[in-house]
Amino acid sequence: MEIYAKFIGGGPARRGYIDESRRWFFENDSCVIRDLAPYILSPLVTLLGAPGNLKWYRNSYTPVIPVVPSGEVTPKYGSSATGIGTLGEAIVNVSVSYRPYTKDVVSELTLVGSKSQHTFNLEDKVVNGEHPETTCIIALDMVNNAVQSQEFRQQNIEQTFSTLRLIYGAI
Repeated sequence: MEIYAKFIGGGPARRGYIDESRRWFFENDSCVIRDLAPYILSPLVTLLGAPGNLKWYRNSYTPVIPVVPSGEVTPKYGSSATGIGTLGEAIVNVSVSYRPYTKDVVSELTLVGSKSQHTFNLEDKVVNGEHPETTCIIALDMVNNAVQSQEFRQQNIEQTFSTLRLIYGAI
């Protein structure tokens, strides 16, 4: 079996700048992995479990990004990364990338077996720089559930930490 996952977004590449509050995100770490990988790894981990032996390979394209209201920052690592690992007997390939010409979030998960292939489209169409209303409602519902339900909050914290351990353990 093979598992292919990708998350491509414009990020600061499309906007052309970052806010001062996110400067740290680009100075000391590989922000494309930290920023985009959880979106694609979370469903993968939820559906199939955590991949093992995940190792990241990065490009070396590090454009200078203007910081608003003033200054600029050069990321320490590149704007794209590929993670390769295993999940049981399957090979896992995860790609994340900032691309300036990407108007929408391009995200999908493909499972390839010996007899069939299934692709799950996780794309998020962005209109006038804003995410769809349904996406915002789902996000707000998650926050509301976390506030109201201790059990939901604990599950969300555990899943978030599990995904972050997976990412940081492989960097």
